Amino acid sequence: ADNTVIKSVKDKHGFLWVATLNGISRFDGSTFKNYMAQSADSTGLRSGWVSDIIIDAQQQLWASTEGGLCYYKEAADRFIYINKPNELQLIFKMPLARGNNKDLWLAAEDGLRKVNTTDKTYASTSLQRIIDPQFATLTGTNKLLIGTRGHGLWQYDIDKNIYKKIELPALPADVHLMGYMAEKNATWIACSEGLLWLDNKGNYFLYNKDLSGKKVEALMCATRFTNALGNRYIICGSYDKKLYLFDEQLKTFTYQWKASYANPSGFTAAVLNDLYADNNLLWISGNRGLQLVNIFAQQQQSFFVEGLHETGQAVFVKKAVQHQYNKRNEVWLIPWQPADGIIQYDMATKKVIKHFNGPGTNTGIRYNDVIEAKKYHEIVAAGPGRVDFFNSYNGLQVSVKIDGTANCIKEDRKGNYWAGLQDGIAFIDRATKKVQKYTHDFKGTDVENNLIGGRFPVYDIVEVNDSTLYLSNVKYGLFSFNIHSGKFTAYRIKSNTSFSPGNRSTTLSYIGGDSIYTGTFNGMAIFKIASQSFATNVTNALPGPLYIYSSVSDSNGIIWARTNKGLLGYNTVSRKIFSYKIAGEPDINNFQQELGLYNKNVIMGHDGGFSIFNTAAILQQNLPAPALYMNNVLLNNKPFYFKRDAGTSMHFTHRQNQLSFHVAAIEYNNADGIEFYYKLEGLDKEWKPGNNKNSFNYDFLPHGKYRFCIYARNNINKTQSAVLYFSFTIKPAWWQHWWRGNKWF
Repeated sequence: ADNTVIKSVKDKHGFLWVATLNGISRFDGSTFKNYMAQSADSTGLRSGWVSDIIIDAQQQLWASTEGGLCYYKEAADRFIYINKPNELQLIFKMPLARGNNKDLWLAAEDGLRKVNTTDKTYASTSLQRIIDPQFATLTGTNKLLIGTRGHGLWQYDIDKNIYKKIELPALPADVHLMGYMAEKNATWIACSEGLLWLDNKGNYFLYNKDLSGKKVEALMCATRFTNALGNRYIICGSYDKKLYLFDEQLKTFTYQWKASYANPSGFTAAVLNDLYADNNLLWISGNRGLQLVNIFAQQQQSFFVEGLHETGQAVFVKKAVQHQYNKRNEVWLIPWQPADGIIQYDMATKKVIKHFNGPGTNTGIRYNDVIEAKKYHEIVAAGPGRVDFFNSYNGLQVSVKIDGTANCIKEDRKGNYWAGLQDGIAFIDRATKKVQKYTHDFKGTDVENNLIGGRFPVYDIVEVNDSTLYLSNVKYGLFSFNIHSGKFTAYRIKSNTSFSPGNRSTTLSYIGGDSIYTGTFNGMAIFKIASQSFATNVTNALPGPLYIYSSVSDSNGIIWARTNKGLLGYNTVSRKIFSYKIAGEPDINNFQQELGLYNKNVIMGHDGGFSIFNTAAILQQNLPAPALYMNNVLLNNKPFYFKRDAGTSMHFTHRQNQLSFHVAAIEYNNADGIEFYYKLEGLDKEWKPGNNKNSFNYDFLPHGKYRFCIYARNNINKTQSAVLYFSFTIKPAWWQHWWRGNKWF
């Protein structure tokens, strides 16, 4: 409805309801349905300014708006107000709180109200005036806490119908009390001065310092994200576009993420209004939209390198590799503009040890690839006209000149090196440092020959035996190279067009045996060495287009690939595919990102630093099945309202014979993998694929008994919903009864 998001909550079906300053939206993981205040709109909202939403004890959605208090009536798919238009005063916010029973509490400018959710009425209390209320919450002693912006913290005793102002002498009188996290014995309050802890006895303490002693302020919201961080930490969102991590044991803020255009930290730069933790999901509401952190989908730890994300322009890290053959826990990074060179980074201290050939140096080299050599335990970086060899303690040891720009560098079994160039490959003898270059003139189609990127650009190399290399060529496809004869041989995927995405080979993986896995601009294909032919494309089941930019294989026989849709894993034994989105997407440089391994996990560079993906956790996860919901039914092209939980069969006349079923699959893990399968019992004999539709029409049905059946399948997660049914009977016309044919008259 609007990009200024105030709050989000999830209902009993699994829908996420989103309150904005221009209406309410319902989200199922892929599609928003908007409820807005418009003259032609039948949703019932009097105003688009929505200040709060809440789910009551009976699992009904309520919303406070500029037009008053309303609830969502599911059967009618609309919002209904319980107050007259001029009642209940709202200037900015009108917070809602759940009571102990079936009651709600509403904090309005013109006083606190008790709302009876059963008979849809409300009553006034002794608290007749609340200036600029921001939140209301119930404590463990049956009292309400009401925070305001600059007008104090108020406590209302529900049993005695009396109220008082809670004195907080350590805080300024005009402190902004903006958000809360209620627990059994205490309430955490996000305020302009920091994070306030207040127990049920009235004791309080303000926490507003980080480990360096710097002040933390302008907090707007707070929550625990237990499934990701455990019970020790509280996440706080601020007005100045930051997320803070508060350590309850240390009683201090231990980490800060600051979102800005030069420092993408997994969330967009925004004023953070609300944080909603739902199992493995964290929903972030701000003035630049709704954002999701999904630990099911990410399993990601990000590191932002000092000096790379504090400039006016984000510095992109093309590749990160672990240097495991030394005593220090190091990662080596190759950054791109505006900071070139290579960076030696200490994982223990989270500090840069040394920046070689970077800004301010005479060389200023932009490397394209970096590897850790297994035989000589050195770091090898390749770029325009050179290959450089680094030692962890002494830095640059030697530089070898090559003719051309190196796109990639690979170590062979003997400890020598092969570089993929823009016009071929080059062999580098490790002992003598001598270079032998091999070029190739291949003629493809006219379209391929005219593509940019060099005459014969090689972007990846794998060695299958002592005499044979395989090369990925981004213009022409897969090639082999005979080391003894110097001969190149092309292996092309057959195509009837002059430009085949399958022949845009970007990356190779080889884990032994007869199969080479090649990443292309049409997914991942398997090439069989013995038959010298392509066997299959393992990603055909995934929604396209699927571009694979780089890949790496681990010791478990799993190939991990960076794609235009995130991170993809392929188990070469079970042939199962895993596909996951990456925090901070989209990254405009994702086609440049090269994957590496870090302690058997995947490591990947990005803007401002790098991330490590816990591959074991990703593979072991148990993704929930999508939930299915009947959005609405059209009967003769008009909405038919029914009670979804009734489970009874509907009866229609013979003229009511046109039905349309509109469904939603509630899925927050790879929602683009959803496909529906359906049939109408009484008419269809077999299940039919939905072909990316979510509405299904049947016209002029004859009389009889029917049951519409549908389920959703996530083709990426390999999960499936339960079957949803809608039973109905179309009665025959009076002339269609059996006795119509008898001469009873």
